[in-house]
Amino acid sequence: MTEIISELYPCLKQKNPSPKWLIIGAAIILGLLIWLAQARGEEVNLAIIAAIESNNNPRAISYKGAKYGRGLYQISEKCLADYNNYHKGLKIKVIDLFNSKKAEKIAQWYFNKRIPALLRHFKLKDNLETRLICYNAGIGKYRKYKQGKTALPIESAKYCQKYRKLAKWTKGQKEAI
Repeated sequence: MTEIISELYPCLKQKNPSPKWLIIGAAIILGLLIWLAQARGEEVNLAIIAAIESNNNPRAISYKGAKYGRGLYQISEKCLADYNNYHKGLKIKVIDLFNSKKAEKIAQWYFNKRIPALLRHFKLKDNLETRLICYNAGIGKYRKYKQGKTALPIESAKYCQKYRKLAKWTKGQKEAI
């Protein structure tokens, strides 16, 4: 960590750096530690998401909820557009959502990069529960819930319960082997 700060601020390499640079260095270290603590949240198990969203059917289409969710992870066109916007050279098409590998790549990005970035932007807590709620209900509904403007959708609460139940079952299966 000190090597990084030393590279960024050559003044810190001095034997007696000024208090100003020590404070800046401490602030950088604190910021990095906070960022690392937030980034080390519980990983989302995409196999469980696929089981909940599509019953592991890569050809699944939902005609309710997220506007026509498709594939293993029931990725919406809005999520796909967001992904394509951040990955300019790829341009994944709607039909590609039925491709398990491409859908997994999008779901992984959405759960582990996009949702956490939105949560940070809106100064909301980032953990497994909030990621699941945001994936299920959307960041907008979650924000309204946190602002006290609406109740948490019952479906989102059930979604988190299903995830926890399957995670516990999956853990039990691994321990039995």
